[in-house]
Amino acid sequence: MDAKGELVRTVMLQNQGVLELNTRELPAGLYLLTVAGASFSTKLTVQR
Repeated sequence: MDAKGELVRTVMLQNQGVLELNTRELPAGLYLLTVAGASFSTKLTVQR
């Protein structure tokens, strides 16, 4: 989600492991990354 709380992107994981998140299409700003099914969320800052 972006800083306004709007959903920006949803990614479905095929298997457990590492996810590489391409942020090239995202404008600079603050985002909240949440993993459904797990108690995990973190802030992500995209700078240009």
